[in-house]
Amino acid sequence: METNVEEFDILKPGIWFGPKLTVDQSLNMTYLNDDTRLLSEICLDLKSGHFHRKKDLMNFMLNSNNFLLKKQAIRLYCHVAVHSDIPFLSEFLTTAEYDEVSLFIMCTPDLLSYNVIPLLFALLEEYEDTLLEEQILHTIDYIFPFGYYSEEFGYYLGEKVDIDELEKEFYEFFNKQNKNLYYYDGKLAFIGNLTQELFPLVVQSLQKKEDFLDTTISSLLSIWSGEKCPVSYGQLISEREYNLVIDYIQDIAKRKWEPGSKYFYGYKVN
Repeated sequence: METNVEEFDILKPGIWFGPKLTVDQSLNMTYLNDDTRLLSEICLDLKSGHFHRKKDLMNFMLNSNNFLLKKQAIRLYCHVAVHSDIPFLSEFLTTAEYDEVSLFIMCTPDLLSYNVIPLLFALLEEYEDTLLEEQILHTIDYIFPFGYYSEEFGYYLGEKVDIDELEKEFYEFFNKQNKNLYYYDGKLAFIGNLTQELFPLVVQSLQKKEDFLDTTISSLLSIWSGEKCPVSYGQLISEREYNLVIDYIQDIAKRKWEPGSKYFYGYKVN
């Protein structure tokens, strides 16, 4: 699939991190500054499965003073980190600014790892009685649902959570899980589950002539597979988009995916 190089901008990657580029395309790219060039090159290499560049990404996160670039670096790291990479995040957070901590909390579900929950508990203690406390609890509830958010009524508990009891409940659950595997939405991470969720949402939008309103599935499918999902949030679904989604799902189904493994642009993360 040929892709115009202008479509890739590390500062505005959209629902994914842009298309894979050939060597010639990457050489023809222009950058605003050296930091933008460095992060773009790291990202391009990671999209080609060169996961040794994670070390460079870690250094970038620790040393860059550009929040907009660091924002994308944090997001990227969460998608390419394995379980053994999570301890680095403790080092990063010791010097991170408030907004960077908030962004990290938002991105933690993309790690697909229950191993990050203890780190979130540590942040709860540090940011108790701040605005981040609710954000952390919401994120823990997203990864490890404990009823903090009511789907039926659409609001948070609005009461003090017993953190000690929650930690105990989590570790009882955590100790029963396979710690070598990756999880999404309470199940082993598997791209086939996402395509099964995508299709009925597309059908519903088409039948009701409504905009496609999911914000997560199309993004994860694009990032995990390396092929951009043909529908995204706010898009009006027509027969054309419906047929594109069918082709997209069939293409993904032809490829080999292991449940419980983590993928980035079609490569198993290591």
